[in-house]
Amino acid sequence: MNIGSSNSTYDEYVAKESESELHEYDIDGRRAVTKHVGSRGGNCILTVETSYGTLGVTRDLFDSELPREQSCDGIDDMARIFLSHLPEGA
Repeated sequence: MNIGSSNSTYDEYVAKESESELHEYDIDGRRAVTKHVGSRGGNCILTVETSYGTLGVTRDLFDSELPREQSCDGIDDMARIFLSHLPEGA
């Protein structure tokens, strides 16, 4: 698992990844998007909008036999742990 942040906006990230298969939704009032990485299951990137840009959570499950459509299951719960520590308004 990796956690990162960027001062690029959420809209810039979505535009940059426009050719990827993205799933947009909402996490606790913040825009979010998941992206499956690779042809096999187990690799997922979650990008969440913040006031300073984006927060990214990457999860790589090596040697995973998960179906690709399940590779992002639960990643939003992991992100909530970190989002809860951001300053109010961030």
